[in-house]
This record gives sequence, C-alpha cells and structure tokens, in this order.
Amino acid sequence: MDLKQYFLGACGGILIFILAFTFRYIGIFTMLKVLIALSILTTMYFTIRKLSYTPLFHFEEIRKTVSLSVLLIILFFSLYLLSRELIVNLRIFFHEIAHLIVALSLNLQISEVYIETKEGYVDYIGNPSLGQRNLLLVSGTLWLVLVGGIFLILLYRNKKIPLNLNVFLSLILWVELYEDLHYWFMGSIRGYGDPSNLINYNPRLNPITVTCSSFILLILLCSLAIFSLGYKLFSQFRIRNS
Repeated sequence: MDLKQYFLGACGGILIFILAFTFRYIGIFTMLKVLIALSILTTMYFTIRKLSYTPLFHFEEIRKTVSLSVLLIILFFSLYLLSRELIVNLRIFFHEIAHLIVALSLNLQISEVYIETKEGYVDYIGNPSLGQRNLLLVSGTLWLVLVGGIFLILLYRNKKIPLNLNVFLSLILWVELYEDLHYWFMGSIRGYGDPSNLINYNPRLNPITVTCSSFILLILLCSLAIFSLGYKLFSQFRIRNS
C-alpha cells in the first residue's frame, strides 16, 4: 500500500469520525443531506476516472479528446453546483463543523447548530477568553484553507491522475476556497459574520488588515491552482511524447 492510499484511508477515517462525533448536534435530516451530497461527489469522481481510462480518451485526435474532456467537466461541475444549491452546501457544513469541534474542545455547551444551503451558524453557552473566542471565529475558514491547500498540492504532485479529473477537482477546491475567503474579504468590509465579530472583539485589529490578508490568500490560492493545472498539462504532453 503506497503513501497515497494511506492518505486517502486517513481522510476517509477522519471524515467518518467527524460525521459520527457531530451527529447528535446536527440531526439526522442534515446528516442525510450531507451523505447524499458526498455520495454524488464520490460517484462523479469515479465516473470521470473510469471514463478517463477508456479508449475514448486516448485516440490521436487531440481536439476531440479536449472537447470531450471539457464537456465532461462542465457536465459534472454543473451537477455538483446544482446539488450544492438543492441538497446541502458542503463548504458551509465543514465550516460550521470546524466551529462546532473547536467549541466542544473548549468545553462550551452547544445550544444550536444550524446548517443550510445558504448559511449556517453554531450557538454556544459559555464565556470563553478572548484568545479562545478568536480561535472559534477563525477555525471554520482556517480548516477549509488548510485542507483545500493540501489537496491542491497533492493534485499538483500527482502525475498519474487524468487531466480532466485534475481540472474537475481543482475547480471544486478553488470555488470552495474562493467563496470562504471572499466571505472574509467582504465580511470585514461590510461588517457581517465571523470577520465582523473578530474585528469587534479586537478593537486594535484594523479591518484593512483582515481585508488585505484575505485578498493575499486568494491570490496565492489562485496562483497555486493555475500552476497546478499548467504543470499537469505539461506533464501529460511530455508523457504522450515520450
């Protein structure tokens, strides 16, 4: 078993632990929606992977191959966005789950967890310190950026993964990371959500600092995604010509 299989196994174990650990706070209806969304995403992944290795994607007419790959990516990415709007937004789910896990680790009593396709929040009872409150506020986005960044790097380093599957996964990761960082970028400007609360609890924290930090992270992640796809294209053409 290679390192990649160990990593995927660890990710699966962590996901199962998170779902099991937070089930009592989320409720069966929300959990079912999350499982359906994850099932759709998993099915799309293996479908694209299977099609990528069929003879259809290996004939010499590069133009047809690229056209079919683009159509496939558009189709599945559209289905992904549709499921996100109709079933559950996985970005919001994991964002709030990070808040929930940190709150539980600080021994705070959870009064309500609300997760929908457009918004979510975690209400707790307790009096955390300023440092703990700051950790609670940044934990949602920090978790997504960390995990998303790791997966983007893995996509960049994996030379065997099909190009169309790489593009599909990169798009999903980029959209989710972009939206969460955009939330901080706009929240610090317009005064809502976690960014506004962080600024209010820390009077010495300049809103411009929060805005600029979010913007810099957006640029870095965008550059990483573009570089990953560019390197994948170069690797694919080099393998074909060798």
